[in-house]
Amino acid sequence: MSEPIEPGMKVECIDEFEPVPGCVIPAKGRIYTVRAVVPGINFQTGSPDVGLWLHEIVNPILPFEAGERAWHIGGFRPIRNRATDISIFREIDAKVFSRKKVRA
Repeated sequence: MSEPIEPGMKVECIDEFEPVPGCVIPAKGRIYTVRAVVPGINFQTGSPDVGLWLHEIVNPILPFEAGERAWHIGGFRPIRNRATDISIFREIDAKVFSRKKVRA
């Protein structure tokens, strides 16, 4: 099961979006921050869909759009923040530096 995408999350663009006149489009491979998850309409099927507004891209409201252009949520994957765990290094450090020095 995939992780839900929410505002504030970092996402990677994994799709190549078609150019839209008057709009800046997300670039494949680039990292973005989600500004909002918005309902929308899939232009190909006419069915309800979900899109993203991105902090790094703010486009004008165009006459043929109901609001700012949203980018299909399926074109992005969440970037997982992994906590840095350095306990293994502390363990190694303790073993190495706790050894008694031996005179040669």
